[in-house]
Amino acid sequence: MKVQFASQYWFLYAAINPDSKRIIYAKIYPTRNYLTTKSFFKDLKRIYGEMPKRAVVDGGHGTLLQRNPGFREL
Repeated sequence: MKVQFASQYWFLYAAINPDSKRIIYAKIYPTRNYLTTKSFFKDLKRIYGEMPKRAVVDGGHGTLLQRNPGFREL
């Protein structure tokens, strides 16, 4: 999700528990690209010990999910 603070745009990444529908992790980045997406998923793996089994994305170009066939996009 793209959000604006003053005159700058930032990109919100969020992980939601599918059972509770609650945000379990969120981070804001100044860019949306392969490296920021990879950083977000590395943080998730470090915190929770594994990669998520499912991912929903907003269709951004060049995301980690498009390069990693192990994820199922919904």
